[in-house]
Amino acid sequence: MVDKLLGESDDSSLPSNERIWIEKIIKLARSGDWESAAKKAKRMMEDQVKY
Repeated sequence: MVDKLLGESDDSSLPSNERIWIEKIIKLARSGDWESAAKKAKRMMEDQVKY
């Protein structure tokens, strides 16, 4: 499902740097490293609120 959503996003809706970051978070989660994935997702959301 996530792969489909990322594939359907266009350049104006998801900047490439955010797409890369999300893909890394997904890879961590799929590999079972939930703690690291959660930390990175939290940081991404906190950064979006700041800026």
